[in-house]
Amino acid sequence: MQNMDFIIHRDESDYADGYILSDDGISAGSWDNVDFAFWKLRYAGKSINFWVDWGNFDYETPEGMTIDELGAIHIVNAEDLSGTNYACYLGLNLNPTDLKYSYNPYNKVLTIKPTSSTPVKFKDIGFIKFGNSFQEPNFCDYNTAFTYQVDSIDMEKSNDQYLVMSASSL
Repeated sequence: MQNMDFIIHRDESDYADGYILSDDGISAGSWDNVDFAFWKLRYAGKSINFWVDWGNFDYETPEGMTIDELGAIHIVNAEDLSGTNYACYLGLNLNPTDLKYSYNPYNKVLTIKPTSSTPVKFKDIGFIKFGNSFQEPNFCDYNTAFTYQVDSIDMEKSNDQYLVMSASSL
């Protein structure tokens, strides 16, 4: 079976969401036993979140089924995302794992997908971040996204205000 592909069409407020049911596809008894995962996916501001809205986060699909594995995400009408130069997912441990990204200028689609043939399950993803590191912090690179520079601090003053800027913007 193929892994799951998603097509995201954002609304005028740059938002989209949807659901996917992951179960055995056969038995109604899985509902009584909470033997399923009802995933919610939400796109907002160059971030795609994955979480179980209902059911069992640790649900494992039957052998041979890959409905809970990411194939690719296609964001349509994505001309504003054409400068994307990073993409990753951050799971429960918040360690970024790189994803492939490509923009097709002919159909204006940004595609994001795993970098290898190793399956990436929804429960491993948590959320996907992507963007243009020349315009915003690169959340996939801890050395630039979460490093800040402060010129000086006067420890004798209690009401000083400081401008804190990402090191990537300096």
